[in-house]
Amino acid sequence: LVLSDGQPAHDACSYLGQAVLNRMLIDAVASAAKVGVRIGGVGICSDAVKLFYPNHVVINKPQDLPAALLQLFGKLLSP
Repeated sequence: LVLSDGQPAHDACSYLGQAVLNRMLIDAVASAAKVGVRIGGVGICSDAVKLFYPNHVVINKPQDLPAALLQLFGKLLSP
């Protein structure tokens, strides 16, 4: 389960660039999925998670987190 407030960030961003970091994350999520790892993303005031995590939800208020997690867990646990 990943909680995110936007794009991937790392010290390497300054010399690799955002596009490379985005591709690295997409590839890592795909590799994990190939071996059966289920990953879900929760976007906090950002819908960037839709670019990286096939199973995702977006919230804009903290009080929406419990319902969003139930929705996401439903997606992750269904066959």
